[in-house]
Amino acid sequence: MKLIVGLGNPGEKYLLTPHNIGWILIDALAHFFNIKLQSKKKFSSEIALTEDKKIIFLKPLTYMNLSGKAVKSVMDFYKLSLDDLLVIHDDTDLPFLSLRFQKNRGPAGHNGLKNINEELASQNYTRLRIGMQAFIEQEYQKETHSTATQNQTKVYDQDENKKENWLSSLPPVNPLLLTNHPTPNLTRLVLKPFTKKEQELLPDFLNKTIEAFEYFLSEGLEKSANRYNNV
Repeated sequence: MKLIVGLGNPGEKYLLTPHNIGWILIDALAHFFNIKLQSKKKFSSEIALTEDKKIIFLKPLTYMNLSGKAVKSVMDFYKLSLDDLLVIHDDTDLPFLSLRFQKNRGPAGHNGLKNINEELASQNYTRLRIGMQAFIEQEYQKETHSTATQNQTKVYDQDENKKENWLSSLPPVNPLLLTNHPTPNLTRLVLKPFTKKEQELLPDFLNKTIEAFEYFLSEGLEKSANRYNNV
């Protein structure tokens, strides 16, 4: 049995943000496997099992900084080992929407990973890192060159915002729900929603990543890393 964890934050304002790319991918995988995530209080998560019970998909509802509590509760309940775990998360050190299958790495400042490492007393598990570098650089430039900060709201037209593939079920997003900070910081930027143009890239990215995930299940970490890490 494999446990596939997508990291993110609950709440509509976080729905299409870089920090929630793990959640977005879990939703796409659940759609692909034709299963429905259900909220389970005992795991503080949304969870779904494939029909053959070989894969568990998990979206912790604890907020990012406490993700480890949810992950550990599921691993303990199903008696899973570190080798059974794959954690999907955003990474601001990698090119935008690039993939890296890797194992036994430090958290590099990612609070969700820090908490998982603390709860499991180990970092020796597999991760799928999803690059957000270009997004962060672009948004950083916007904030550093801004001469004034304003609270603005813009709600995309629902028909205009619909997607054919995995995003078709997601509601329209209010892209500027968060209050601007006077000084740019990484936390602020990873919690700022994708632009409309960036959202349009997500369906093709999700299709590619689902293909990579299937390959990982059949061929394992080493072959998956060799095939996808430099794409």
